[in-house]
Amino acid sequence: MSAGASWAADLTIKDAATLALNGKVYRLDGIDAPELDQTCLDDKGATWPCGIAARDQLNEFISKRAVQCDDKGPDTTYRSRRIGICRVEGEGVRLNQWLVRNGWALNFEPYAKGRFFFDQAHAQANHHGLWRGCFSAPQDLRQWNKKTAKLLG
Repeated sequence: MSAGASWAADLTIKDAATLALNGKVYRLDGIDAPELDQTCLDDKGATWPCGIAARDQLNEFISKRAVQCDDKGPDTTYRSRRIGICRVEGEGVRLNQWLVRNGWALNFEPYAKGRFFFDQAHAQANHHGLWRGCFSAPQDLRQWNKKTAKLLG
């Protein structure tokens, strides 16, 4: 099932892993990005709003270009959302992969099925995005796993 062959300009970026395209909300497939209210530590130990930064970096990458999403079906957690693999006009890389490769999202198993493993390793090795400091996996923050959450970076 596909969102269609046309590029859409009616886009709202909700956070770095969720966007609304022509009234349909998509969760980007196979990735996990920080929540808007998530904070991280930079390489000097100072806190910074990494959830907002991740969203803003995605917004900057897309700019005013049109976006297209391949609809992969309903989100099993939030039925009003769809799972999508999205791309921006004029770019060969999909948004899902771009976010992980630039350090603004994580390869999210089991959904990623290893697709973004090397992109995440590249971001980590080069201290891109979240990897320039220390952070908790977004999933751990959503599930309030404060005592068992691993620090990454």
